[in-house]
Amino acid sequence: MKKIKNVIKLLSIVIGVGMFASCSSSYNMRQANTRVELQKEDFNISDQVIGEVKQIKVLGVDWKRLFNKSRAKITTPLVSSKLKIGKVEKYALFDLLDKNKGHDVVFYPSFEREDSGFLFFYHKTTAKASARLGKLK
Repeated sequence: MKKIKNVIKLLSIVIGVGMFASCSSSYNMRQANTRVELQKEDFNISDQVIGEVKQIKVLGVDWKRLFNKSRAKITTPLVSSKLKIGKVEKYALFDLLDKNKGHDVVFYPSFEREDSGFLFFYHKTTAKASARLGKLK
């Protein structure tokens, strides 16, 4: 019982010292204006280009891309109006960018998608992405 009282006293002393020995630091950093406004004249815009991809799922699994290390990761900025892109559409956009390397921006992509199949056992999806690509001057 005496040990518990000693532990409680020690703990209350540590908490009391911790409350009075607080430290603070502050710093000010001015933020730069990082907003950049680009105009149409700042880009070399390509003609309409197309990317196309087929996805076949058997038993709900895309076996072709299951163990493939390369993913359809899009790092090029998209200029669009609130566009939700599905996985197959990302593959089509990736194909479009892979065929036309060296562009900085994708302008207003549009997608066409065809689905066919038999329930859960077999499902085939064909997606086509079309867009104009831009390079900064």
